[in-house]
This record gives sequence, C-alpha cells and structure tokens, in this order.
Amino acid sequence: MRAREALNFASRVVSEHMKEHIPLEDSLLQDLGALIIAKTGANAVLFPKFGDMIGEPRLTILPETVLASLRDRHRREGKVPNVGEIWPNAA
Repeated sequence: MRAREALNFASRVVSEHMKEHIPLEDSLLQDLGALIIAKTGANAVLFPKFGDMIGEPRLTILPETVLASLRDRHRREGKVPNVGEIWPNAA
C-alpha cells in the first residue's frame, strides 16, 4: 500500500463512520494512525469536516511537545482534544 492508498483508505473509513453517525473506536483510530505514520511519515492527519462528509486530508508533523501535551490532557480529562486549539499552531 502506498501513501495515497493509505490516506484514501483512512478517509473512506472515517467518512463512512461519520455518514452513519457511528463513533470511531479508539483501537480503530490507533490503527488508522499507525497506518498513516507508516505510509506517509507524518505523525498527524486532519480530516476537515463538511456536514457528514470529510474533505481532503491534511498531513502534518506535530512537535513531540504538542503530542505529549495532547496525550497527557486526554489521560487527565478523558476527552478528545479540540483540533481547533492545536491546528493553527501546527500548520
């Protein structure tokens, strides 16, 4: 599987879950993240949301400090971080 194929696959999975209003399980998100990291070299991908559809994925490499902060916050608060808070700083 090439990088583009991995992104297309992840996009389809995320899009289908959104369309059906099915939450993505943590294990599925981890698997998709590992696939994207392995095939693209990026450590983060954002899927812009437009209603029940997603747009073109945006790859980035977030600094380790940002990733550690998000991981710690998720452990502390038990909720998914707000992408709007981090994306402007990472883009």
